[in-house]
Amino acid sequence: MGLLVSGEGIHSVSFYSTDTAGNEEESKSVEIRIDTLPPVTSHELSGTAGDAGWWVSDVAITLSAADDTSLTGDVSGVDYTEYSINGGEWTTYLDPILIHGDGIYIVDYRSLDIAGSEEADKPIEVRVDTTPPVSSVDQIEPYWRDSTSFVVSATASDALSGVMGVELYYRSSIDGLSWTEWKQYGVDNAAPYDWSFTAPDGYALYEFYSVAADIAGNVESATETADTGCGVVIPATIDIDPDTLNLKSKGKWITAYIELSSGHDLASIDVGTIMLEGVVPAESHPTEIGDHDGDGIPDLMVKFDRQSVQELLEPGDVELTVTGSWRAVLFKGSDTIRVIEPGGGNLNEPRD
Repeated sequence: MGLLVSGEGIHSVSFYSTDTAGNEEESKSVEIRIDTLPPVTSHELSGTAGDAGWWVSDVAITLSAADDTSLTGDVSGVDYTEYSINGGEWTTYLDPILIHGDGIYIVDYRSLDIAGSEEADKPIEVRVDTTPPVSSVDQIEPYWRDSTSFVVSATASDALSGVMGVELYYRSSIDGLSWTEWKQYGVDNAAPYDWSFTAPDGYALYEFYSVAADIAGNVESATETADTGCGVVIPATIDIDPDTLNLKSKGKWITAYIELSSGHDLASIDVGTIMLEGVVPAESHPTEIGDHDGDGIPDLMVKFDRQSVQELLEPGDVELTVTGSWRAVLFKGSDTIRVIEPGGGNLNEPRD
């Protein structure tokens, strides 16, 4: 009959035989080593942990193997530990595994004991993203905005973990030389990245840049260099004389009275920038600051060459637009006059 030896560990079996005469053999012993369980390997990751399971630095993987850790008896012991990265060749583990460079890595590892029991492959996923996202504020067109409320948008991308959100920064100026400090306007955490921008500093020049953060926790460097800019137009009240223009009349001037909103001193208007319909420049003289309509709001009187204006006109109700610069900010306003067919108007019309 056979003797069944079972159970993990080192077993010592002693035996002897006795013959029918009663002679007894000297006792003999044999050592039986049983190790059917594979080793158990564990891992430890070290580096700079980011958010959402990402690492924002190189990662070192330390493997530790033990054989039959659940038993108290002697076991065969670990023979070796090996690993494979992204399905590559198996490599004997000697030192911590260094994961270098951005990417998603699948690291398989296992150990074999001296008895020949092999541990099942154990995979771990290591996600490394050390590169900040990239963003920029989109070009604003047209540059001059007629309203203090408009949409500012940005484009952002990230190669690995993805964009978490984008911050919009702005600054303003009225002369194009002296600017306010950069201020954060808001954060958008979902594409498309855009903001309903209500010009905080009113009618002025504005510049913008953006800063993006990714899901791993990397943040784009704030260069404080403008990606784009725009200007918010100052609305002007324009009164053009004469109200009715006979194209046959021989007057010398078309006169415009310009009022700006409160806080915009008329002395800061550069007369050399004033244009009618973007074509006819204002004469440098005469000009005068007064109150033509007596409403208590100062206005600037400028004149345009009548013949140059008439060449632009056709009979009917015509809206004429006057533009110019208050410091570095564009102002714009319009007035509607009536244009009469040559010979069809009142020839006694006063001449400017």
